[in-house]
Amino acid sequence: FLVIGGGMQLMGKYRIRDGEKTEMIGAVDLYTELGSERMTGNFAFSCDAAHGDVVVGFENHTGRTRLGEDVSPLGKVLAGHGSNGGDGTEGCRYKNLFGSYCHGPLLPKNPLPAAAKAALLPSIGVMGAPPERVFIVTSTESMVATVIQA
Repeated sequence: FLVIGGGMQLMGKYRIRDGEKTEMIGAVDLYTELGSERMTGNFAFSCDAAHGDVVVGFENHTGRTRLGEDVSPLGKVLAGHGSNGGDGTEGCRYKNLFGSYCHGPLLPKNPLPAAAKAALLPSIGVMGAPPERVFIVTSTESMVATVIQA
């Protein structure tokens, strides 16, 4: 199951905005505090779910998300802000749920190995197409280098 941005926040226990706590779904042990400054721009992170591959994308959020003990980060930030701008982590991974602030073409822009695609595609589908009929265009090394050097 893949959730992006506010979807990841929604899966958590609660979100705090201007001191007001709002309960979320509670499916994943995480919480988010909304900050006053946006964290925006191209970013890159290494991703264990993608066998250590570098994932590139664009982040645009005010959320500072913190993970509970039983939740793993999706990756380690190489360039950009990540989940909270402080601890060097990006996203969350809990059972078959993957969450990220990586907006835009997360799947088409990144070279995910077959195992990672197999873990993600059955849960997201693409316009009703069965996973074996979905093709993902992979990124090039120059795209990764551009994001990391920016």
